[in-house]
Amino acid sequence: MNLIATAPIFQLNIYKYSVTNWEEKKPKLLQLLDFSSDDVLQSEVQSDFFTGKGNPDYFDDWINILKDDFNDIFNQGHVIAPLPVNSVHGREHLLCTPKEQQWQLWSQSYNEGQYHSVHNHGIGFISCCLYVEFDKTVHKATKFYSPFLDPMTGFSQESIPEVDEGDILLFPSTLLHEATINTSNVKRTVMAFNIPLK
Repeated sequence: MNLIATAPIFQLNIYKYSVTNWEEKKPKLLQLLDFSSDDVLQSEVQSDFFTGKGNPDYFDDWINILKDDFNDIFNQGHVIAPLPVNSVHGREHLLCTPKEQQWQLWSQSYNEGQYHSVHNHGIGFISCCLYVEFDKTVHKATKFYSPFLDPMTGFSQESIPEVDEGDILLFPSTLLHEATINTSNVKRTVMAFNIPLK
């Protein structure tokens, strides 16, 4: 029998990184957050995304707390955002440091019944979600929607990856995703950020 060969095309990956020394860094990160301000969105989600122009006041402290982790991520940037074939950039990957180009950071907290509906983060970034308060026994991670329909059924495809508290998910910014309804009385908190591509 002449066997059929498989030739994967249009592969799409997301990536997971676990923050080092999480138990030490978690309280420092939570100390940065204040969702009590009148400027904080308080409807379907508590979010400091709309509290002002640019990044929140805690951006530099946040970078400092996670600097070793960002070094780890950038040392593996060729896996997450490789250069195009025959690139003449003289770089190892497309990720930009905060000094090269402004990152975007915001934080969101979900009490019981709160959620963030399907959206994307535009084009030109690797988007990231750090799970700061996350109980995997009652919470679900971000739900992602495939840009491709299932070729056999025509149905849309979705996936919820396994994460632990202290994990960062990294994914293409154009990928549709949502934070599903928090059905528990345990607060779920994330820090979302976009890393620009060169």
